[in-house]
Amino acid sequence: LKKYAAEVDNDARFPAESIEVLAESGLMGTIVPEVMSGAGLDALSHVLVTEEVAKVCSSTAAILTESTAVQAALLRFGSPEQQENILPQLAAGKLASVAVRDGDADSSLTELTTTAEEQNGTFVLNGAKRYVANIGYSDWYLVAAAVKDAGVTLFLLDKDTPGMQLGKISQKMGQRACITGELLLKHCVVPVAAVLGGVGNAGAVIAELEDYLHLGSAAQAVGVAQGAMETVIQYVN
Repeated sequence: LKKYAAEVDNDARFPAESIEVLAESGLMGTIVPEVMSGAGLDALSHVLVTEEVAKVCSSTAAILTESTAVQAALLRFGSPEQQENILPQLAAGKLASVAVRDGDADSSLTELTTTAEEQNGTFVLNGAKRYVANIGYSDWYLVAAAVKDAGVTLFLLDKDTPGMQLGKISQKMGQRACITGELLLKHCVVPVAAVLGGVGNAGAVIAELEDYLHLGSAAQAVGVAQGAMETVIQYVN
């Protein structure tokens, strides 16, 4: 991974080569059960893998963290059909994104303007999500939207959902190869089966997401520090 790190960060280019290497090594699905083509390991193993990746490429580690968080949510709250359909894809190297926030990074779920309206046994989503990592490269987006009289709900949308479009790409100072930006939802019609964790139950699912996102962020920080220290030691010697 190291040989691609500087180039992809300087060019803000998605590190497809690095993701392919991780997928071939079985490290894109660390926590996915073996019966679903994953490694079948635990959260600590995922943290250790993320640290090692972050030593040489922080962007790739961030991409891995985002996708693994969605895997964790699927493992705890997903229906058998959702798990059997999506988790093998993610373990094989497909990516997933968390699309929760509408406004600033610290905005709360009570401030969501993205809506999901029930119509004829489906949900129609409208709105815009900000700070979505892996945008344009994920096959699955976990989207938060407010359902009238029910509360905030999470939906699994595949990349080809009609009405889902990419918005503005963020310009970042670091982790530039982890492409981040806006996801626009314009009359996206999705089936009830797309709901993750039940209607109005977003809070519990997001708590699981944030556990893995925070673990991943901490692992990235440790890995970057380890990589910097090793580089300094190699230089002075």
